[in-house]
Amino acid sequence: MGVFLMMKSRLIGFFSIFGFVFCACTLAAEPAAVDVIEKENEASFPSVRVVTLKPEQRTIPIKTSGRIRYGEVRALSFKVAGYVQSLEVNEGEFVKAGVLLARLDPMEVNARLSQIKSLVDKRSADLKRLKSLKAQNLVSDDALESAEQAHAAAVSNWKIAKYDQKHAAIYAPKDSVVVRRPIDPGEYVKGGQTVLELAPVDTGWVVRFGLSDRDLVRLKVGDSATVLLDAWEDLAIKAEVTEIGTQADQQLGTFDVEVKLAAVPVSIRDGFFARVALRPESNRAHYFLPLESVVGMTGREADVMVVDLDGIVSRRTVKPRYLLGDEIAVEKGFEPGDKLVIEGGAWLRHGDRVNIVTDFKLAGR
Repeated sequence: MGVFLMMKSRLIGFFSIFGFVFCACTLAAEPAAVDVIEKENEASFPSVRVVTLKPEQRTIPIKTSGRIRYGEVRALSFKVAGYVQSLEVNEGEFVKAGVLLARLDPMEVNARLSQIKSLVDKRSADLKRLKSLKAQNLVSDDALESAEQAHAAAVSNWKIAKYDQKHAAIYAPKDSVVVRRPIDPGEYVKGGQTVLELAPVDTGWVVRFGLSDRDLVRLKVGDSATVLLDAWEDLAIKAEVTEIGTQADQQLGTFDVEVKLAAVPVSIRDGFFARVALRPESNRAHYFLPLESVVGMTGREADVMVVDLDGIVSRRTVKPRYLLGDEIAVEKGFEPGDKLVIEGGAWLRHGDRVNIVTDFKLAGR
């Protein structure tokens, strides 16, 4: 009897301990089961990859194209009309300062000078005669004054004719390249009519092009640029903005801009095609979004997906400011720290819940 009671007591103790352990294990197992369920639920959500946004100040280039031009072209002409006797240069030639370039036939210029000289002699004689008569009170003061004015006008014309005779030839004002020669020897030209066009070599090379008002407001004189020539594929030439137009072209609506090239280490020609990258100084911050983050476009607006801290997706519509290769620059529509979906967003809807992972299978595939 004593042995039975002792065995019963041990069995009761064993089952009591077993029951306690079983309950404890059951209670301990409940959170693990919840974790499994949550993980199973999370696995059912689409997986996406995101990038954390922050505003950045970058130099956003303005890309355009134009033609290489001489920095300055001067039109040269004779002061008076006449027949061109000689032209000493051809287009494309280099000329030194002071070299004779063209000359008028002197016959007409000399004939005009001789005619004016005869008139001066006549006016001088008339004035001398009237002064003598005035001394005898035989002519009025008005008559003498008219003679003096006529004499002065004749002398002035004679000086002009002498000046014209001296300038019946054209000389190179600077070391230059002959850009254009629209006149041939023997042709008659008017005073002021262009005979030659020269490009002084010290004015260098420029590229001229048109910009929209949207790009123009970002630019100022002195901003840097890079010029690439199709004729020299591997050559990048430094340049600087030297002129910005103040009035738009009436037909195109663009504003003329000029950049001047720094030292050019190769041979180039007027008219070469040039690609230009302008680098205006930026004082505005932008958000730079990968192109793959865009899930839709309507006009000038782009749709992207943003994930909040709870993993809920919201669709946002933003206005891209610039397209930069594989990125778009957006000025508004985000806050620092926003998480932008860059992969997996094309199959999402506003309000969906997602998993943020690094390596994943795109949602919907």
